[in-house]
Amino acid sequence: YSQYPNCFFEQAAIVPSHMMTYHDDSDTIPLYYRTDRPPHNSYEQANVLSSFRVGPKSAVATSVDVPCLDLHSLLKKYNLIGVEFELLQTDLEGLDLPLLLDINFEKILPRYIRAETVSTTTTAATNHLTQWGYEPLDVDPYYEIYKKDWHKDWPEAHFGGLEPAGYNTVWERKE
Repeated sequence: YSQYPNCFFEQAAIVPSHMMTYHDDSDTIPLYYRTDRPPHNSYEQANVLSSFRVGPKSAVATSVDVPCLDLHSLLKKYNLIGVEFELLQTDLEGLDLPLLLDINFEKILPRYIRAETVSTTTTAATNHLTQWGYEPLDVDPYYEIYKKDWHKDWPEAHFGGLEPAGYNTVWERKE
């Protein structure tokens, strides 16, 4: 990602703030996954277990504790509270909507929000984000960058190749 200046990366799960208290303030959260086939990860064990309808009966669901922090703490770490920034990109294994509903948009000021919405409806997110001045875009302006730069190193086994164009939704803050 060296060709994208001013990007920050954190090896941690970003979770809605209410989830931080569920794990004894240990700053970790269990990430559940199937051992027989990627990519099926979730912070909800039931989501992974429900996926056993597909695949071998010998598949096993397991978990690993991963570091976590809430979005406000992450942005505070990089001095981005109250500062407009270009893009908030989320892929939170099913927690995208709860995170979007948790954001204080008086302090967190992304111009664009790009969230994984393949497994959820965008209606609740759009209704909430519209109240803060965001509108959904018909076309994902980041998809071409994804295809050209981000996807080139992914193994073909991931999604069977290229992630579909409608996998994410993008909202833009209107002035």
